[in-house]
Amino acid sequence: TCSTKTSFSSWVARVAAWPVETLHDRPAGPIIGVLMPRITGFKALHNLYGPKTRLAEFPNANWQFLVHAAANLARAFAVIHDHGHVIGDVNHGNAAVSSKAMVTLIDCDSFQIAANGRHYPCEVGVSTLQPPELQGLPSFRGLVRTRNHDNFGLAVLIFQLLMMGRHPFAGRYLGSGDMPIERAILEHRFAYGGVAASRQMQAPPNTLPRAALSPPVGA
Repeated sequence: TCSTKTSFSSWVARVAAWPVETLHDRPAGPIIGVLMPRITGFKALHNLYGPKTRLAEFPNANWQFLVHAAANLARAFAVIHDHGHVIGDVNHGNAAVSSKAMVTLIDCDSFQIAANGRHYPCEVGVSTLQPPELQGLPSFRGLVRTRNHDNFGLAVLIFQLLMMGRHPFAGRYLGSGDMPIERAILEHRFAYGGVAASRQMQAPPNTLPRAALSPPVGA
């Protein structure tokens, strides 16, 4: 059985597959699940920022389309944040894009929710989209995250949208040994920054340079 629909902002419904009802094994029984809208007409974000999949899934996507999608992704994050919640598990699979560059967020059941004076944490996360201060943690269990934690992952996704799918911390390491992305994030080794050389990093060969972006976006 389904309970009465929960109340939420119409703005949230526009940008996310937000839970709308609770599921029960009997009337007034314990909650055993939630009901969320099924999203159709959207494709996972990584299909847009990957050059090969973009040609197949978004053949008409040009630079303007990518910028539009990036802006709509930021707007979707802002709506969730404005309602006091945090996405937490920011990743390339929980955002989807339409043929008109509209963005919707899915997997909302894992978001960090603020309700009735309490936080219900998100206890999962993709390490390559987590900020330096959250790298190396044994677990996200019980961690109360902030909007700014989300904003790091948002910046990575926007970078990937505008820079042909490249991760901003996946560069050529000039030191000895390997440089996993997680360690590069922890040590602030942004491969495209003005001080990348002092961090012993270079952008990978044959990649779009940061100079291809407008100065404000590049900054």
